[in-house]
Amino acid sequence: MDGTTNSNADRSLASDGGEPGADVGESTLEADATNERSREAAPGERSIDGATTKQPLGSDEVYCWSCGVPIKSAAEICPECGVRQRPPPSTSQEKSPGLAALASAVWTGAGQIYNGEIGKGIGLMVLMFFSVLAMFVLIGLLTTPLIWGYSIYDAYRTAERTNQESTQSAHEF
Repeated sequence: MDGTTNSNADRSLASDGGEPGADVGESTLEADATNERSREAAPGERSIDGATTKQPLGSDEVYCWSCGVPIKSAAEICPECGVRQRPPPSTSQEKSPGLAALASAVWTGAGQIYNGEIGKGIGLMVLMFFSVLAMFVLIGLLTTPLIWGYSIYDAYRTAERTNQESTQSAHEF
């Protein structure tokens, strides 16, 4: 062997039995179909004398944020592409700031648990337990009311903030 390859031995036949690379006309047809598809107007557009423009929206229509097709503004799902346009209705209930504060006043951390912040609520309960134990060395006399007051304030503010965020996210869509 001299290190050269035999190009005739490495050649394979095309699927139609002819030489590879031989034009049988199929590629021309595929190219014509591709060119026709590229000249078609995209969804949400219309072609006027070869110029593509956006369709004007009706008074109760918006563009789908995924495919750009005009859809009814009340539509939750685009009928063209199937993409959700707005979040599903919220199943979470509003939290009462007063009830959250009252729960934390009765049992430190209970208001946080009511608001869905389980880890924070349990952490405040454990912290309060050690603070009450620290009353025997007098430092607990200072830390216990501070932890208790923080728990009440935080539960109230968290419930208010959660309610504001849920109403804002519902109005964004």
